[in-house]
Amino acid sequence: MVDEGQDSLSDLIAQAFHRKVGAMESDVMKAAYILDQQFVRASTNADEETMTSFWKVARSVLRVESDVDWVNVRLTLSRELTKFRMKQGGFAFENYDTPDTCSFWCTAGCYAPTLKRLAMCLVALPCASSEAERNWQEVKLNRTKKRNRLSSEKLEKMVFVR
Repeated sequence: MVDEGQDSLSDLIAQAFHRKVGAMESDVMKAAYILDQQFVRASTNADEETMTSFWKVARSVLRVESDVDWVNVRLTLSRELTKFRMKQGGFAFENYDTPDTCSFWCTAGCYAPTLKRLAMCLVALPCASSEAERNWQEVKLNRTKKRNRLSSEKLEKMVFVR
């Protein structure tokens, strides 16, 4: 459970997450929440559904197909996740307040290489489709009836510049 006595932004976000976690459909979003250093305190009390999603995504992202291999990988991940969440070992010296999850895992990942591999795969995923939609809008604006003979390469460069 989240500490209700605190009014920090991360606590308010964590409280909102815990209220809506049942309605969330994305296992990837739940797994990313577990690995986000800003919510490490709140995510230590994640419910069973969120943790099930985390393990499911971890196995898929790390591409562990064999059940025997998965037991070993899961054990390694459990140890690393415990150190991360309890801020033990090298994690004790890391800045958990940094807003950039990628930067955090680039530096702190040396203490948990398997967890870092998983985190870096999840951090790279966009949380919304707005960036792709903006690109398609630019393509639509540049490829008109008058400009229908533009090569794909030239169109790509025009969109990149804009």
